[in-house]
Amino acid sequence: MRRTGLLLLVLLAVGATTLSAQDPPEPTRVYAAYYQVSFSDLEEWIGIWNEHTAPLLQEMVDEGMLEGFGAWMHNTGGNHNFRQAMRGGMDTNFDAAWNRLLERLGERSPEALERTMDMIQVHDDEIWNLDTIETDPAGEWKYAYDNMFQVDYADLATFPTMFEETFGETLAQARADGLLAGWVTESHNTGGGQYNWKVILLFDEWDDIDDLQARFFEAAPLSHPFWGMFRAHRDELWEALPAGM
Repeated sequence: MRRTGLLLLVLLAVGATTLSAQDPPEPTRVYAAYYQVSFSDLEEWIGIWNEHTAPLLQEMVDEGMLEGFGAWMHNTGGNHNFRQAMRGGMDTNFDAAWNRLLERLGERSPEALERTMDMIQVHDDEIWNLDTIETDPAGEWKYAYDNMFQVDYADLATFPTMFEETFGETLAQARADGLLAGWVTESHNTGGGQYNWKVILLFDEWDDIDDLQARFFEAAPLSHPFWGMFRAHRDELWEALPAGM
């Protein structure tokens, strides 16, 4: 798979995605922060993110501290219902960026910062290496379907090749047919979680997700060697923040 140029990658909400006036370098890492808040608080949480957090993250992009950002809300699968992402390169200091964000949020609105902290029930974060990207740089997608795999370290170098050989043609055809908007693959870098490789599939329509899954199993029945390459699997479906929230 080829790597495309600058783009709005997954792990960020399409509606909240922003780039600076001058396009930043192509990102190579993604810092993802996951939150669990009460369902009754979710609309308020997203409102605070849009009103206060997103503008501050945009400032940090404009200043060159980050290369992009965004957020998704939970749809199905997994333990968290809101995911925020910061994008950067190998030299990006995500710890410094995180501290800067909290400092500026406290200066901008102490009430918003306090309320945000009050709403958090569970928090987790991870950093992933961005390995391959195959999607429209100007694309906007409603759903991101994360397929995560636990692969033995000894097999980690060959697993992406096995995946591409098994499903590359299927993915390309699905995209040509308009069933799939694109995909991204990432490998685990550090922090949380038990999975070390994932492919994120991008969709415009909910019904297309099941249709693509059917094509996957047509390409590789359960007897296929690919299914013996990993020890555990998990998937989550995330949705772009609804307009107006």
